[in-house]
Amino acid sequence: MTTLPDISELSQIAVGSQPPSLPDIQTAQEEEDLVKTAYALRLKRLKILNDGLRQDRKERRKYAERIFLLIVGWVFAILFIIIFKGFGSYYGFELSDKVLITLIGGTTISVLGIFVIVANYLFKQTPSHKPATKKYSK
Repeated sequence: MTTLPDISELSQIAVGSQPPSLPDIQTAQEEEDLVKTAYALRLKRLKILNDGLRQDRKERRKYAERIFLLIVGWVFAILFIIIFKGFGSYYGFELSDKVLITLIGGTTISVLGIFVIVANYLFKQTPSHKPATKKYSK
């Protein structure tokens, strides 16, 4: 059977001792390592956010150019149809006014709808990626 240590010795030791006012060298080193690790993690997070934003800008530029080309192509196609309708008697091309209005109106709404959908997807408002403002001190 084991015996319990005498508590009276502990009370004598604890009465006269005070915690140190300054941290010891090991504690100070651990705090410094913790601060360095926190800064390194924050820097890594910011680099990842930056890379993601850079990729988003690259994709937005690519698809914005494609949307622009689609709309330019649509304008030229409608222009070609209108010019061909004007000179249709020479080439045997005839469209009734109802068909022409339906063609122009329908394609206009379709192309503008595609533009709005893609533009809203590419340029949607996202909350800003603000880094944490927590200050780390030594």
